[in-house]
Amino acid sequence: SQGNKWISGQTQFQPNIPVSLVLEGTVHGKYSPILLDQLSLKLGSCPQTPSCGFEDGNCNWVQKGEIKWVKGTGISTQGLGITPDHDHTTKSNVGHFLYVDPRDNLGKTAILQYTALQNSTKCLNFWYTSVNNDGFLQVREKYIDGIGNNITESMWEKPRYSLPSWQMAQVNLEAQPDIQGYKIQIYASVGTLNTSVMAIDDVEILEGSCPPFDHCSFERDTCGYGNWINDNFDWIRFSASDESDFDGPPLDITLDSTEGHSFIAPLGGHKIDDTATFMTSLIPKQYRCLVFWYNFWDSSDLVELSVRYMTGGAEDMTLLQIREGPNHQWSIAVVDLLDNGWSNWFALSFEAKLLNDTTDEFVELKSLALDEIYFMDDCDLLTSESPETTTTPTATTNPPPTIIDCDFENSNLCLWEQITETDQIDWNFGNGSTPNRGTGPFEDHSTGGRAGQYIYINSVKSSETQAAALKSPMLPKYETGGCLRFWYSMYGLDVQTLRIVQEDSEFNFWEANGNQGLYWKQGAVHFDK
Repeated sequence: SQGNKWISGQTQFQPNIPVSLVLEGTVHGKYSPILLDQLSLKLGSCPQTPSCGFEDGNCNWVQKGEIKWVKGTGISTQGLGITPDHDHTTKSNVGHFLYVDPRDNLGKTAILQYTALQNSTKCLNFWYTSVNNDGFLQVREKYIDGIGNNITESMWEKPRYSLPSWQMAQVNLEAQPDIQGYKIQIYASVGTLNTSVMAIDDVEILEGSCPPFDHCSFERDTCGYGNWINDNFDWIRFSASDESDFDGPPLDITLDSTEGHSFIAPLGGHKIDDTATFMTSLIPKQYRCLVFWYNFWDSSDLVELSVRYMTGGAEDMTLLQIREGPNHQWSIAVVDLLDNGWSNWFALSFEAKLLNDTTDEFVELKSLALDEIYFMDDCDLLTSESPETTTTPTATTNPPPTIIDCDFENSNLCLWEQITETDQIDWNFGNGSTPNRGTGPFEDHSTGGRAGQYIYINSVKSSETQAAALKSPMLPKYETGGCLRFWYSMYGLDVQTLRIVQEDSEFNFWEANGNQGLYWKQGAVHFDK
């Protein structure tokens, strides 16, 4: 399997006589389709590709260092204990990867180098595995600065704690001023053990910054979450709009749309106690709260969901087990995370375990679905419940009212005014979810319900940035200054900027940029008298 996504392929050929090309595919079994699209012929050499699974060469990555990265397969090194037993690309013992041979090479370095010709921000994405390895694995960026100095920066280093499987690393490679391009190095140093494992696979360079690793909506990909090789069946990325032999929730959480994606474990055709398990990549321990949505798609009596916590220096622990939940309904789970063990990193595994046999043909359309998995610093920061739940605000001691106070109920801006002279769009009144699916909150913050109102600016289809501005009444002078408190939501793929400024001035009191997550957050701004 090459994964549930389109993959670009190319091959070089140099015929001396006219030829016909044959595209030959071989399939076996019910769930093994091969699809092709967008064939094209380019005269001359194939262009350089920044993506590499090492199935056919090293893809323009150049060997450096004292020793070389070695191309291998699980079967070619079987029994040596110095490589994984399968690659990441094909999940088989005949797929290729690169590894460092530790035998007689203790303390030596192996370097792969790629030349990025354009000076732009990029995301280096690759998979690695490291077992019994006290050496190190780094990503370095090399360039010549504007005054001729050779600069080498370490951009990432493998954590000391590693999972016993392939895990994803993502590294932001920032554009440097006054240079034309730079070199990227994957730099490995062999430790002190002759039987250590250090291997890499599926190296890819993408334009732009890496997506945040603390949030997965499954809209772009599976976020580095990998299926466990030793379980019985797999989780798959699912969209109701795609033709599929499986079934899951028609609407996802992120987009509330048939076009959106979730992660499902198809349950048909398996036996009692069979499992499907996927693991996250490593997460820093600054996050102490896990939030995710789950849906028993006609399967609450068939499957149990377990979430387990793994870290260095502590035994694996089960954080949560869910069974017999409501069918055909998205529900939210909020889990406090642990802080045990010596490592600064942890990973989670999500396991679907069958409670009954599912070999009946009608069970093929049943599944367990997950969506919107994300991590927070503290579960106490959550201010929203599931869309089906109405919360009652708790009583608090409020300061005396002022002329800028406003909860926007009854479509009332209070004493605030729309600025129409310099902006392009206006703030609108809303309740419940925002009009564009996959953006905004589920309810207002004042009442915690879907009937309460807030103001919002809607997403725009134009490629140009558009702004809306709201102006407060003139504030009096306060002897001790003032504190403006407010709640805001910035959720969506293309969210840009919310800022608070002083009128007729470039002074910026407060600013937030980009996707801030699914829930309301509190902001506070102090201004002097």
